[in-house]
Amino acid sequence: MIGFLYFRAGLCYKPFMSKTVNIAKKTSNALCIKAGTARITKRKDYLETAASRRKWVTPAFIIQIDHLNDDKGLAKLGFTASKKVGNAVMRNKARRRLKEAAKGLFNQYGLAGQRYVLIARTAAIDYPFDSLQKDLQWALVKLAQGADLKPKVSKHDAKA
Repeated sequence: MIGFLYFRAGLCYKPFMSKTVNIAKKTSNALCIKAGTARITKRKDYLETAASRRKWVTPAFIIQIDHLNDDKGLAKLGFTASKKVGNAVMRNKARRRLKEAAKGLFNQYGLAGQRYVLIARTAAIDYPFDSLQKDLQWALVKLAQGADLKPKVSKHDAKA
């Protein structure tokens, strides 16, 4: 029986089989995001990422970024949805859509040594998937360029 693969702590597991396969060696269409990424599992990591104050806001999600201070050079990903998004079914759907959009894009646009948190918004549930991917790609490129670090010009300063 051919099982599907899923991502868990750096390994791809095949259900109904006892053998584990290292992600770096597996090149099939596995559901693993990429070999150089890991998941954020601790609340402390989510809070540290939020404290960095680096973010990019889109209609469907908010992406936060923080630099990791470890020597592994892996990118870490976290996905969350608050109760504002809806009930548990809607929150899970929004998170699953963000995870699916992130799979293809973090291989190309994600930076090693960074921690990313994607926060689902209510629009993520019904947002067109291709637009979701385009927004995520745009946000990753802009965060890599440091566009969120540019000083904001207030209306008061612009008049002077």
